[in-house]
Amino acid sequence: MAKSKIIYVPIEEATKPKTGYTYIDRYWVFHNTKGLPFLDLEGKGHLHQSAPQCSTDSGITRHMRDSFYPDHEIKKLSIVFTGYDRVV
Repeated sequence: MAKSKIIYVPIEEATKPKTGYTYIDRYWVFHNTKGLPFLDLEGKGHLHQSAPQCSTDSGITRHMRDSFYPDHEIKKLSIVFTGYDRVV
């Protein structure tokens, strides 16, 4: 089994309209300089096989941040574009 890793997408890229799956009104774990983290479940560097570190519930996102991303913030985004069809 491959080791999971984090893929970061700059917020400017994630909020730029493109076709594919979108996340609407989510609370995101957010790093000020790296952007939005996605957990790469396969460890292969493919965003389409990664789990977004977000939730519609701010409490869940806060718990995720506190447990795994203590140097990150939480940011509510009205829409995030992935540019791929959802796999995960």
